[in-house]
Amino acid sequence: MSKTNEMRGEVELTIDGEVLTLIPSYENIAAMERALGMGMTGLLYEWQNGNVQVGHVAKIVAAVAEPSREEVPVGEALLKGDLPAAITAMITFLTNILNAGEERAESMGKQKSPKRVIKRKASPK
Repeated sequence: MSKTNEMRGEVELTIDGEVLTLIPSYENIAAMERALGMGMTGLLYEWQNGNVQVGHVAKIVAAVAEPSREEVPVGEALLKGDLPAAITAMITFLTNILNAGEERAESMGKQKSPKRVIKRKASPK
């Protein structure tokens, strides 16, 4: 039985026969950005332009997966055949971070959070 909590944006990924859970906590996201040497925007820009690197995927998994894994063994497993599934999981994971649960909640029949609208008072002339 899976321990992955999809409502929290967690994503399940199998690497080298072992099921890992990618967890989008602040600590994990910050570790991912440090490992990549770039923030989310930089990573998304790279991937949008077709520059998806095995090293990026391995570093992300190493930074955000439970149970934790080292980058090099993850990279080796990706090259042995787990890369397509890992890229799909990464796209889902990054989308979950950016959507902050809104899309998942709606797809599961839950109401979206109300958007806060801040109205400015007109300045006196």
